[in-house]
Amino acid sequence: MEKEQCLIITGCQGSGKSSLAYFAALTYEKKNFTILPVSNPYDILTSNLSESKAVFILDDVVGKHALNAKKMYSLEFGMSEVEKILFRNRQNLKLIITCCSNIFESSNLLSITSAFHLNLHSNELTLSSDERKELLRMYSNESILKSELSDEILLSHDNLPFVCSFCSNYSCDITNYFDNPQEIILKDLKEKIQKNEKLFVSLALLVVCNDKINENSLKNRITAT
Repeated sequence: MEKEQCLIITGCQGSGKSSLAYFAALTYEKKNFTILPVSNPYDILTSNLSESKAVFILDDVVGKHALNAKKMYSLEFGMSEVEKILFRNRQNLKLIITCCSNIFESSNLLSITSAFHLNLHSNELTLSSDERKELLRMYSNESILKSELSDEILLSHDNLPFVCSFCSNYSCDITNYFDNPQEIILKDLKEKIQKNEKLFVSLALLVVCNDKINENSLKNRITAT
């Protein structure tokens, strides 16, 4: 970000896009920048930016799981004004955008923004075998570290941060877990839902609310119905 004022980070779900965005932003916190997560370009346009230093984070810019038409419309009509503001404040304002790879490919975002593109799955940025092993160590317990997970298995997962975040729950059969993580997590989740209906309702709410729930939003939804 020293050279680029605006970045767009793409990768599959669970690849660490958001974590990387916040990590990059936090390096600027030491330089007296304020970290400001925003939902759309208009949040930036309406911010009080007089003599301030800020890194804006626009996470899942046009949708988390699929292309969101409303978010896309907002980006199309607001991004040009945002880039004008950024250009006028080159030293004090930064913008980091994240987008899921499949959504990025279908939305043609680079026709809307001049952001510098970082593809986490490109040959230059994809994690090496050693980096993947180090990531596994961060999430693992001793039994997992003693297991014989091949480089081939670790290299097969583009969403390795997500896969590793659950691995300690399945350390008794870690090889099978890394062979079929989604299948095993889904099976485990279904079993838990069958035992606890409240869990099912909670998960449904998270999906409907795009993983963002607070007491006021729930009260508003209940009142509206």
